[in-house]
Amino acid sequence: MFPYAHDDFVQLESKSSLADIPVLFADIQVTPLRQVDVWRASKTWFDAFLDDPLIQYLSENKQSSVIQRPAYMAVLARWIYTKITLTVNKGAALIIATPVKQEPAVGMQRVMDSLTKWVMRKVERMGRKESRKRLKEVREKLDKVVAETLGDRKEQMLYIDLVATEPKSQGHGYGGALVDAVTTLADLMGQATWLQSSNIDNTEFYNSHGFVTVGKAYIGDDNPEWHGGPVIVSIMVRECRSQPLIDEKA
Repeated sequence: MFPYAHDDFVQLESKSSLADIPVLFADIQVTPLRQVDVWRASKTWFDAFLDDPLIQYLSENKQSSVIQRPAYMAVLARWIYTKITLTVNKGAALIIATPVKQEPAVGMQRVMDSLTKWVMRKVERMGRKESRKRLKEVREKLDKVVAETLGDRKEQMLYIDLVATEPKSQGHGYGGALVDAVTTLADLMGQATWLQSSNIDNTEFYNSHGFVTVGKAYIGDDNPEWHGGPVIVSIMVRECRSQPLIDEKA
């Protein structure tokens, strides 16, 4: 077990409370992402994925790249209320994960939901016809592979939406500490974890944290407007490694 930053761990009763306290993984402090961190975290997300093959496929013109940053800010601001959002060094690195069960949106969550949906509609409308076609292709192909490999089991698994570290902070173990924080949470809940990796260079990293590839989607392989090779998106799963310590029904 990794050392926690203080003794509140023994009082935990739910997955949300675990995501609300600072913890140490490999001597790196993992803390909840705050609204004040969203500006830096959105830049981290944007910069970390500039060379990601799937982002390059979807961002096929300069205009789509320009509008990504504001969209990332809106999404992160909303996710703080609806997902597990953790960071190292106030946005220098971040991880977003979706818990198995989410409560209905209320109060500020509903406000952020409405704002995020409005921003995303604007983003999609600004894209060219080709951009919208590519987004539709990605969604359909990923949905198909996920359904074939995970099926209904997906509903009982914790999902990692995003792992990102700003370029100047890479190589210090921040991403690994964040992944370990989330998978430890999944182990406490007795749940497996899954993710979608669109950069084959990250496969070894995820393998080292217990993930294995269970399926692949090939994006752009049948698009005559795309002149690069197929973008491979891997569906990866890490099985639970312990008996649940937290009762979701409690």
